[in-house]
Amino acid sequence: MSQQFFLVERGGMVYALPSELVTGVERFTSSLVRLDLALGTSLEVERISMPIEAPAEAARRLSPGAERALPGSLGVLRLPQGLVLAVEPAFFTPPPAARRAPRLDALAEVRGGATGAKGDAMLFRLAGTPARLLLPAGQVLEVIPHPEAMRLEVNRGGLAALIEWQGRVIPVYGFADGPPERVAILRGTSSPEVCAVMVGDRVERTRWPLPNVHGAVADFAPPLPVRGTFGYEGEPLLIPDVDVLAA
Repeated sequence: MSQQFFLVERGGMVYALPSELVTGVERFTSSLVRLDLALGTSLEVERISMPIEAPAEAARRLSPGAERALPGSLGVLRLPQGLVLAVEPAFFTPPPAARRAPRLDALAEVRGGATGAKGDAMLFRLAGTPARLLLPAGQVLEVIPHPEAMRLEVNRGGLAALIEWQGRVIPVYGFADGPPERVAILRGTSSPEVCAVMVGDRVERTRWPLPNVHGAVADFAPPLPVRGTFGYEGEPLLIPDVDVLAA
């Protein structure tokens, strides 16, 4: 069984739009194409292909975390062009306001291990930022260099790309320009869901609690949901809320 899609380019990214949702195609300007859609709405894109047929086995399911973070997404197709996100028109509406998790403001709680990070821990540089991430070693499943990733047109609350991992497509959070050079696969504490974060090339194994943790670095706002933000060796130190990122 197969389904027909138009490949549309928007914001330099390519998406697959089910052909039954497109009722008309019109050249709008020299650089824009207007698509008339079912339910009487329209969508402007930069390019559109002839309809292509994608077999059902080409589809990759989105993990629940990626699906909920991308309203209007249907799944991912593995095509000769690479990974392509299949979407409904609703995908192109403005993203909802980013969710923020409660912060751990008491430094004593963190030093006492309230984050669950007692024992072995991992330190990463959050790519594209001056911050480092601290996580219990048990939450870090794998570090993958140069993964095949699909960038998204709009960074939605830090969600910048998707990658395929163990047969499912998971969200990748990060702030680096261009494709991720390295990602860490993380799992939550209260669910089996996973996500990925773009990290730098330096990965440190350490022990929690850290000896030089101090109050939050001034003028630094966490770019993704965190359980706490502090200072460490003069730099921001984030404890990401993986349960929120992957949920």
